[in-house]
Amino acid sequence: MQMDRNSKRHVAYELIKPELVLPGLPGDSGSAESSAQAAEYCVAPEVSVDMTGYDERSEDILRYNIAFLGSGKVGKTSILQQFLYQNFDEEYTPTPHCEKYRKAVYMNGRIFDITFRDCPGVAHFPDNTISEWTECNGFYGLHLSQVFVLIYDTSNESTFSYVQSMREQILKKKGNETLIVVVGNKQDLTDPRNIYLKSHMQHIIKKWKCPFVFCSAKYNWHIVKVFNETLKTIGTQIDSKKETSQRNNSRWKMPRCKIS
Repeated sequence: MQMDRNSKRHVAYELIKPELVLPGLPGDSGSAESSAQAAEYCVAPEVSVDMTGYDERSEDILRYNIAFLGSGKVGKTSILQQFLYQNFDEEYTPTPHCEKYRKAVYMNGRIFDITFRDCPGVAHFPDNTISEWTECNGFYGLHLSQVFVLIYDTSNESTFSYVQSMREQILKKKGNETLIVVVGNKQDLTDPRNIYLKSHMQHIIKKWKCPFVFCSAKYNWHIVKVFNETLKTIGTQIDSKKETSQRNNSRWKMPRCKIS
């Protein structure tokens, strides 16, 4: 497999400085603070953004928490760092607690106020927010998250078992409408003849019916696609709910009486 780590990104999205779209953005601790101060952009040339008229209370801004989950050493942090800062650290550093990155993202005519949550591996999905504090050694925001990106290492079969278990727990405790995206990272380390790759993909697409992406954080391969698919999934759910609401409204719409 040929990787191109210097390939340009031609996709209809733009990372925006949060302070441009979210006036009065409160300072967060840790990596969220550094995220808000970041000056770099990742811009598709064909996208133009008019931020006039937007404010932090606007209904035009879609606010989402996206949690990244997976067992240790699958590359959760590396995927986020590549997408947000085009950076990859060769040396593995465990994530001791939940790291937050807040970004405004413009895509397909929508503005998203996204909080990305880089979560350490958890033994099981907590029952509620209180158990999250006591069992996870801190607040990860898992029950606040509307979207879950479940990541496994394609060169390590056991990490996929973790994703299977975590998916079942999330759907059981948060409901079947919870958005899940599955990502197979470290494709650069995987033998393409590995029979598990195809079986995983078929299982996820046919049975789980959720988006699935192979990627390599090291070589910046398909990293944009991970986030592209995630935001597309959110957009599809939003459009579906709007269509359902419109159908319900039209069903109960009574004909007007005319008096001549």
